[in-house]
Amino acid sequence: GVNAGLNFNSGVPTNKNGSTLISNEGCATISDRNGNLLFYSDGNTIWNRNHDVLLNGDNLLGHHSSTQAALIIPKPGSRTLYYVLTVDKPNYYLTEDDPISGLNYSLVDMTLDGGLGGVITNQKNQHLLTYNPNNFLEKEFKCSEKITAVLHADGISYWAITHFIDRFYAFKIDANGIQPNPTISTTGQTINPAFDDDGINKTAIGYLKASPNGEKLAIAHSSTTAGSPRTGTKKSGKVFLYNFNATTGAVTSAQNLISSEYPYGVEFSPK
Repeated sequence: GVNAGLNFNSGVPTNKNGSTLISNEGCATISDRNGNLLFYSDGNTIWNRNHDVLLNGDNLLGHHSSTQAALIIPKPGSRTLYYVLTVDKPNYYLTEDDPISGLNYSLVDMTLDGGLGGVITNQKNQHLLTYNPNNFLEKEFKCSEKITAVLHADGISYWAITHFIDRFYAFKIDANGIQPNPTISTTGQTINPAFDDDGINKTAIGYLKASPNGEKLAIAHSSTTAGSPRTGTKKSGKVFLYNFNATTGAVTSAQNLISSEYPYGVEFSPK
């Protein structure tokens, strides 16, 4: 939204003024264990709790018009380190100096800048492979606009999960960092890149969310074909429900819940 913020500490959402965030779609925030804001991001920029740009927190490789632009995950075993994972908006009309960036991560250290935090220079915009680099189409688009996280079955580590074409990629995050070799699950449902006259990959749009117990994933593909996604024969969006194994990171058992619509957001009830 436009400079919007919500505070849930009282048990009901209340307006929180002062936000610097202006985002068409994705955003992410993180607070400490007492509910005090630490920082937030639109995928391009990270702002600290004073609503100033975090030290070295600009020029991230996400995009404010990516569905789920950014995801923040505490580094297991640390109280001061946080991973910010970003997903770019896969737009086909590019310049040579602005390729689609796909999935990347940066590491925030809250001990920097007098406790306001900062991105560690040599841990900024680190690329994660979510495509076949030998396939031209996959290498061009790299990823969808979807990312979510699930607590690992060990109760300490996490899975960061994204999707591209017919595969889920689950990256384990533990005390050693983000493991670069993900668990890859092939779904049997192929959602190829399909771009409109503006060069936007319509099939990349839509949420990926996990159930509170980490056993299910829901994914919205706003479109599965090119053309106008909201009307007529091109209204081709789908929603699928999957099982997730929090021990192995495997995604299985697709169930098609919705077809021929324009789904965008998905969410699970608390129970």
